[in-house]
Amino acid sequence: MQPHGSVSHKHSLTRLQTRIPLRRAVVGWKMLADGSSGEDSASGVSGSELAKEIEKSFVVACTQISSSYEVGLTAFAEAVISAYEEGYSVPSMSLELSSCPQQTLGRPLQADEVELRQVWMSLVYLTLQTVAHPRVKKDALSIPTPLEDRFLGFVRNIVQAHAMGSTLQRLKLEEMMNREEGSAERSPVETAILSQAMRIVFITLDVLKREAEEDAAAE
Repeated sequence: MQPHGSVSHKHSLTRLQTRIPLRRAVVGWKMLADGSSGEDSASGVSGSELAKEIEKSFVVACTQISSSYEVGLTAFAEAVISAYEEGYSVPSMSLELSSCPQQTLGRPLQADEVELRQVWMSLVYLTLQTVAHPRVKKDALSIPTPLEDRFLGFVRNIVQAHAMGSTLQRLKLEEMMNREEGSAERSPVETAILSQAMRIVFITLDVLKREAEEDAAAE
């Protein structure tokens, strides 16, 4: 398999420009109107545009209605990958999200929902950092330190298992948890959160694998 870090800069930029519109076409979401207030990035995708896609896909995933969960998580991972490639840190993208006028849920997110979204974003970022995924621009502080300390070892274990051919269905959460040195006993709620985290890491890796295959086919 082609290493994630070897994706060409040209193809990375092309994907960055087309990923969000294509994802909207796939899931039937209406294209957003022009005239966003965010500053355009080098690839033409603004921070406000990325924030709208992250906001919408997060809500879709959280509804967990039939296939909407997987569709939402995949769209969420794709949008966060774009933010990472553009050089946004998790805090800076969270700031973009805080000023995003779009409310897919019909109301502002509650504090615990905003926190969960930041955790999901951090999981995608940790996955990308672990596989050395390329970025157009770099930000020294990509992920809040407490989240990095909490999830880095866990994410590395999942990435390693994925690289060895494990599937999400075959992978046992207990196995991943037991690989962490000094792991404390977890509550059922935290176990459920880690199970969800494992799915987010796998979906992120699957998106990268698919895009690497598309890049290889385009060469």
